[in-house]
Amino acid sequence: MNYSNGDTTNALQREIVRLQSELESSNAQLEASNAQLKLEMLGVFNILKNIMGNVPSEFAHLINSEVPEASNGQSPSAGHSFSASEDHLNT
Repeated sequence: MNYSNGDTTNALQREIVRLQSELESSNAQLEASNAQLKLEMLGVFNILKNIMGNVPSEFAHLINSEVPEASNGQSPSAGHSFSASEDHLNT
């Protein structure tokens, strides 16, 4: 097929716009997946805290971190800060 410079330029511009849109969509999906994973991890750590009584120090910062993507704008741990030194075991 015989394309003029204008046709080629227009085709390239359309392809660039399409690729940019696809990239933005993929980035939005990745951000949503990351937010969901953070919320699920917080839930798991909170369950472990309730079962075991405390959380190892290397994981305490994960529970204390804020998750701004939460549906109500607050993380599930808002209002309470967990630490590895807290001990709720009934021994």
